[in-house]
This record gives sequence, structure tokens and C-alpha cells, in this order.
Amino acid sequence: MNDWLWFHLAMGRDVRFYEWDAQMNCPDFEALCAQGVFVRDLKAEKTDYLITRYGQTLDLYTVNGVIFGIDTQNREEPPVVVDPREPIQYRFNWEPWLQKVREVNGLGGTSSWLHQHLAFLGNRVDGSRKIGVVLSSGGSDDAERDLLLSLPARMPSVYDITVVTTIRADQLPQQDIANLERMGIHMVSPIDRETLKIECPRLQPKRRDAYSTVTTSTQEADYDRYEYNCRLPVRLTGKITKAGNNEVLVGDTPVEVGDVPFLLFLRLALELRRNKSGIVSKVDLRSEGYFGEGTDDHAINRLRNCFIRALGDLDRRDFIESCRPKKLRLSVHPDLVTWNTEKLLDHDDERIKALVRQLVQTTEAAASTA
Repeated sequence: MNDWLWFHLAMGRDVRFYEWDAQMNCPDFEALCAQGVFVRDLKAEKTDYLITRYGQTLDLYTVNGVIFGIDTQNREEPPVVVDPREPIQYRFNWEPWLQKVREVNGLGGTSSWLHQHLAFLGNRVDGSRKIGVVLSSGGSDDAERDLLLSLPARMPSVYDITVVTTIRADQLPQQDIANLERMGIHMVSPIDRETLKIECPRLQPKRRDAYSTVTTSTQEADYDRYEYNCRLPVRLTGKITKAGNNEVLVGDTPVEVGDVPFLLFLRLALELRRNKSGIVSKVDLRSEGYFGEGTDDHAINRLRNCFIRALGDLDRRDFIESCRPKKLRLSVHPDLVTWNTEKLLDHDDERIKALVRQLVQTTEAAASTA
């Protein structure tokens, strides 16, 4: 595809152009019309406005079947007769083009538009990972970054990772790319203009920590599928420290957590037992009383800061992980999170005891159906 067409594709879903423009700048115009990629847009032609091949903008009117135009920049000039083919417009029909992209890249599922500048192309499976593939117009500005940050909420399904290819070659800053990767969104090279091939990233396995206690093949498969960041065992001892805080062992390191952040920690541990992804909506956490109005980030950072010295090279933000926009989880395998039920049920805080009871009930229910 030539530069002219690629430029128009980067405009997003609604691509329209004049016939004279396409005939002048797109050598494949006739072939693309025959393939149904270029489709005449009769609705757009009903406009009373025209941009000519000479760069003039004209207001149009018709008298006795003859089209006249008045120069919008110089209305004192006499009207000119307009060639009836000048106003003819076409639109880019994305469906056959997207289908070809899907076939070239072996994508399954159904393509759909997520936004004016985002198209979901389909999915593929790489080993145990389900990959969603998205086409973006591309760009390096804040609008493109914010659009991609909203991508998980727009996706038609949940994928282990999302690969985003672009039309434009502009790249986001490296910090933005790194932030997207932490959300499972991987930016790759622009789609190839000639072959339509999309590069998929070579994903490195997650770092295995020296404290790893995961040995079963099922647990290893869970680490690959859910991409937990931590391999340190976590033990809720039920002990109250001299400072009146709750003791949590991370590996061999004792951590003190106050009652308020401990409630949030227990809720995240409960979600891990309910579903292995461990992902819970911040909206749900707020409605359940774990966040005050406008205090989400403060509450999350307060909990994260409790674990700074216990995690070694692991960033506390990868332990208490904002894995998607407005989503949170405790990023460790649920089998590595254990607790002392007897001591925790002896706690003074009724809210903590209620969460512990839910933990026990959820674990027992899962064991009975296994």
C-alpha cells in the first residue's frame, strides 16, 4: 500500500476521500474498487461543500441539473461550473481488508471496532497463552497513551496478553510502553504494509525467585497462565506485634500491617481463593468500604509500603498489582497464601474475623468440589 492510502487509514474507522484524489494518488484504485475495499459513498456526496483538486473549497448549488460552485475564500468571484464527477466520494470498507489481515496472521475469533482508532483483529494461542491482537492508528501523544490504557476495559474477552500493532510508525515514550506491559499490553512494530504481517513479541518467562516453593506442574501452569509476579510464600500468622499490628510472613521476613490495610490484604487474598486470577474491581472494593471517597491510591500505597523490605528485587507495585485499569490483585499463587485460622479468629476486629471465615468457607468449598 502506498503512502497516500496508509495516511488515510491512520485517520481511523471513518475514511472518506474524493474519487479524483484516489485516482491521482492511489495506483491500485481500480483494483481496490473491484475488491470491494473502496466503496462509493452516495450519502457523503449529498454535501453542498467541495474541495477541488486545485485546493479550492467551494459551496455548491444546482440549477437545472448543472452544479455550480462559489469560492468560499472569495465570494465576489463569479460562480464556476463544476464537473459532475468532482464531488464523487468513496469510503474505505474495512471488512475485507481486516479479514485479509486476520487470514495472513492466522487469527481466530471475530474482529470488531473498539473505538474510532482501535480495531480488535482476533486472537491466537501461543503455548498456554491466549493472545488478543489489536490494530491502533498509532501515535506518540497523550491521547494515544490514554486510549491504550483504556484497552482492557474495551476488549471483548479476557486475554493473557494483548498485542497492539499500529498503522503509523510513531512510538510512545518508553515509560508509557513499560506501563502498558505491566498491564499485559505489548506494543509491537507497525503492521507490514506489503505482507500485512504482525510481529508477536517473544515473551520471556517470569523471573523465578529463590524462595520458590512451587513444584507441581499444575501450579507452574497457573504461573504461566495468570502471570503472578511473586513466588514467595505468604503466611498470615494471626500474631499481634508489640505495636499492635498484624504479622504477615513473606518468605522468612516478618511484616507488620495495621488493621485497615490488613482488611484490604485479606480481601485480596479472599479474591485469590474465589478465582485464580485474583482480580477484583476497585469499584467493588470502594462499594464494600475498603476505600473512602477519592482515597483509592492512598489506601493501596499504604498497603504496598508495608511490604517494601520483604520483597527483595520485586517491586511492591508488582506484589499488590494494579494489573488493569481500575483492577487490583494480590499477585501470588493462591496455594502460597496460608493462614492460622485459630489465631485470626481470636482477633479483636469483627471485620477481620468475618473475612477469615469467608476465606475458610471458600477454601473448604473448593476442596469439596475438587
